[in-house]
Amino acid sequence: VSKAIEILSSPEAVKTFTNATTTFVQLSSVTQHRSATEGPRKAYKSLSGLARRFHNLNLAELAARVKSGGHFDKVIVSIDKMMEVLRAEEQSDIEHRDRCENADGKNANDMEDLNNAIDKTGKSIEHLANEEERLGDEIEVLEAEIKKTKEDMAEALMLRNKEVAEFRQAMKDDTDAVALLEQAMAALRKFFDKNNI
Repeated sequence: VSKAIEILSSPEAVKTFTNATTTFVQLSSVTQHRSATEGPRKAYKSLSGLARRFHNLNLAELAARVKSGGHFDKVIVSIDKMMEVLRAEEQSDIEHRDRCENADGKNANDMEDLNNAIDKTGKSIEHLANEEERLGDEIEVLEAEIKKTKEDMAEALMLRNKEVAEFRQAMKDDTDAVALLEQAMAALRKFFDKNNI
């Protein structure tokens, strides 16, 4: 076995096998005796079954040619053409399926992105509503403080005005008292001077 593997894997054998893949050498043949109509009948049966299964008029036409006993070469050419058409249709179907799957995937991703954006926006709205309520409470507190400050300022102004009025009155009273004292002192000086005291 190892000798056979060595022979088959030698560089010369590899070169020979590479060149041999382009042609076939018939080593033996088996002859079966069939009737002349058995091959076309089987081909017709297979092709007509495929035509019904796939609802394909081209396959039905090909089956009719086989049944009518047309030339086998023409049938082979027709089969080759049909195979090319089927391969092209298959490739087109695969491309269409891929486009659909990609579109579905993109749509799913877009929907996921939109749902995330909606969730994020909802959370943002909720946060802003809470912030609005908090700021509203702060505004009420500040307005109450402003009102209290204005009341305190008005009371302070009233007290200051009262104190200023009292101060002015006290200054006037003091000035008047000084004037009276000066008059009294002048009268006493006059009296003392007159009486030589």
